[in-house]
Amino acid sequence: MPITGHLLLSATDDHITITTTNLETTVIAQCPASVSEAGTVTLPGKKLYEVLKELSGEEIRLSHNAKTLATTLECNGSRFQLIGLPPEEFPAMPTHAATPLFTIAQQDLYTLMTETLPSMGHATQQALNTLRIEWHPTTIPTIRTVTTDGKRLTQSELTTGTWLKKPTTKGHALLSPCTAQVLHRLLHYTRPDVITVSIADALLIITLPTLPVTTRLVEGRYPNYETLTPTHLSPCLELTRKDCIESLTRLAIMAPPETPAIDLDLSANRLILHTDNPQLGQAREEVSATILREGFKVRLNARFLLDALTTAPTDHITLNMDTPDSPCILTNGNPTRWRAIIMPIRIGEHRPANPA
Repeated sequence: MPITGHLLLSATDDHITITTTNLETTVIAQCPASVSEAGTVTLPGKKLYEVLKELSGEEIRLSHNAKTLATTLECNGSRFQLIGLPPEEFPAMPTHAATPLFTIAQQDLYTLMTETLPSMGHATQQALNTLRIEWHPTTIPTIRTVTTDGKRLTQSELTTGTWLKKPTTKGHALLSPCTAQVLHRLLHYTRPDVITVSIADALLIITLPTLPVTTRLVEGRYPNYETLTPTHLSPCLELTRKDCIESLTRLAIMAPPETPAIDLDLSANRLILHTDNPQLGQAREEVSATILREGFKVRLNARFLLDALTTAPTDHITLNMDTPDSPCILTNGNPTRWRAIIMPIRIGEHRPANPA
């Protein structure tokens, strides 16, 4: 639908309301303005953004011709004219009555999403490839985010915020990859504040300061991911993520691009990382680490491991595995705060093992 590539601008009183939607997620923003005549127009969103970025002045004057649907922008001698579509073609906004659930600091939700988004699959409208947001009815809300693409899984959890209507059981919402990425960018670029999370039928409303985001939830059955983590963890090594990230980044240059397999060899007093690319050659790195199980060797996807280490909440990470073919579980000393699960690559082959 061409109209979804347009912004809806509504001028009234002393502000302009800007609305954008892709039929799944709707974002509404406001900015102060001196309005000489109330009205509503639509403008091509990306082109308007490109024009505004290049203008040098602080103040912009907009005038509209209702017959031609042309809107003129003037600023410091610059003059642009953009053709919009009829405002009545813009999709109607959801009007469901929302039930506020809890408030959470913007930085906390941003942290939870940052730590889990790299593991999210990208197929749309599938329950597996979503951002799962959970809320648990503890005294202070316990908020958890979970993502998986079938070969790895990451979960992050914080006890934070305030209940507005405390539920009796835990609840969850599934956000599509597109919605999750949009929300993550908004959290990054808007000023720090407290946000409100509300739910209405199949909608989730996240209200940033003067910026409500309404999205349709993905329907479907999410896998029972908690069974992937055993009650008893088997630590293999402890490492400092900075040193390991630097080594993995260098090795990834040589690793096969389709499946960047990296061997982790736990020797007596150090971790040896190795990759072998039949087309390019080999690479080897030694990393200082606390070895808890000598002689253990495992093959992992370097990109998955880098994503987990880069977004981990602390510098000291523990790698837990029962056998070289069992799930690799990364923790930061508190498995409920954060953990990343990576399915290993079987020794002798460069394709990932099927998830358990």
